[in-house]
Amino acid sequence: DRETYASTTEETASYYVDSAVSRSGDGTSWTAAWRSFSDIPWASLNRGATIYVSGGTSSQTYAETLIVQASGLEDRPITITRGMDIGHGGAVIIDGQYAREYGIVVDGQNHVVVRGFEVRNHIDAGIRVVSATAAVVIEENFVDSGAPNLGGNARGFEVRDSRGARPVILRNN
Repeated sequence: DRETYASTTEETASYYVDSAVSRSGDGTSWTAAWRSFSDIPWASLNRGATIYVSGGTSSQTYAETLIVQASGLEDRPITITRGMDIGHGGAVIIDGQYAREYGIVVDGQNHVVVRGFEVRNHIDAGIRVVSATAAVVIEENFVDSGAPNLGGNARGFEVRDSRGARPVILRNN
């Protein structure tokens, strides 16, 4: 059918997030990067897209929650990872400042890869994956989460309500 044909022939693309840019662009380069996670137009991303998040020269901190709102395909997942280019390859730190529940949330999305983040200081869980049915891969992240003295659960990872042969894969975290 037409929808299947379109989804299997569309080009994959790279996109960029950098909180150091002066204003949010269209996400197609480091100079035109989205300024925050909330600027990502998830509905318009191609399947198989890779979103690079700038870590600056040595590190860069994002004081917001990354909420993944798109699914990829089995052979073309949506990948969200730290930048690799000079000036953007430092540590990407998602800091909840003991004010936000979660650092990264994947809720009901499939064929997603989340790689290479430092997630810390969240009230409930650093990385939350719920209601996945296929291939959400959480890898190579460092999670130091929790504030039990603030009434939270202090979980590094929350994975629940996911079904299927391999709905969620945690590795090398």
